[in-house]
Amino acid sequence: MNFNTLLPSLSPEIQEALASAGITTAQDLVLTQTQQLHSRLPSGLVSIRELADLKAQIAERVAAPAVRGDELFEHETEAEQAREPCYSGVKELDDLLGGFGKYGTIEIAGGNKSSKTVRPN
Repeated sequence: MNFNTLLPSLSPEIQEALASAGITTAQDLVLTQTQQLHSRLPSGLVSIRELADLKAQIAERVAAPAVRGDELFEHETEAEQAREPCYSGVKELDDLLGGFGKYGTIEIAGGNKSSKTVRPN
């Protein structure tokens, strides 16, 4: 993703200077040490503080949002409880899984005559 998309306010001069310094992606920018990068840019273009702020802004735009583990667990628990169970009709399987509603995909596999198919009595 280019810098113009991530940070439209970034001046073309800074974008050109970054490209000339070999910084073409957000990953390049965020992972390059600020002082090292500052020394590769034209003198007086940006201060170290401005460059650090630029890196922080880009990192904020590309990073995954943070989620606390306890909040995620609570959300998943609530979602699981809200799902309606769907039963197969095979008592042993339903007892084992507690119904199919709690899971995304369940595949039952086996060779011929392995009792994958249950015919109604």
